[in-house]
Amino acid sequence: MGISMVTDKNIILLALSITIISCHGNTGTEKRHNHRNNLIHVQEQIREIQFEDTYLSNFASIYTMDDYLIVRDYKSLEKLIYIFNRNNFSYIANIAPRGQGPHEITNIGHHRNGRKEPHFLCNRSR
Repeated sequence: MGISMVTDKNIILLALSITIISCHGNTGTEKRHNHRNNLIHVQEQIREIQFEDTYLSNFASIYTMDDYLIVRDYKSLEKLIYIFNRNNFSYIANIAPRGQGPHEITNIGHHRNGRKEPHFLCNRSR
């Protein structure tokens, strides 16, 4: 048995040992789910919201603000923002008329909710 054969075996054993040890270690990026027993089943709490005279498209976005449910629908034909009561889903108002005339909105933009008061960014016609 030559020296090179013993050296090759030692290198292979060393590489195998390092691989086995590194697979057993706990990495900092590993995530563990410790709270799986704290599941909440909300299936019984889900209910359908009936909007009586309000027709919303499939592109509507829903936001909450205090006691209000705000629906932004940029595909709506008349008004772009609908306001509902958050607790009982009753209709309150619709605002932001769509159009290119004075006091009408051409493009509703995005909703920002990170400050004390939420904002809608709009592009108004002049």
